[in-house]
Amino acid sequence: MDEASAFYRSGRIGWSLGHDGRTLEAVALAAEEWAVEAAQAHSVHSSFFDALPRGSAVLDHVVVMRDLDITMEAPATAVGASQPLAV
Repeated sequence: MDEASAFYRSGRIGWSLGHDGRTLEAVALAAEEWAVEAAQAHSVHSSFFDALPRGSAVLDHVVVMRDLDITMEAPATAVGASQPLAV
């Protein structure tokens, strides 16, 4: 769990679909406290991963953060705040 927690904490920047539905916007998770716990997935579906060749992406673990005060902020990124989606 410590390794998974450190991985997610160091990679707190993700991408979210922009309001226009055509761009991706960088978002960063900010939390004063950080705690993850193991979870179990009963079913997982992802249009992104489902489009990859079978076996090229495999779910290896699930972690959950509960009852944390968080904020989402727009980080400064080397790529830019918005990027076009590859359709």
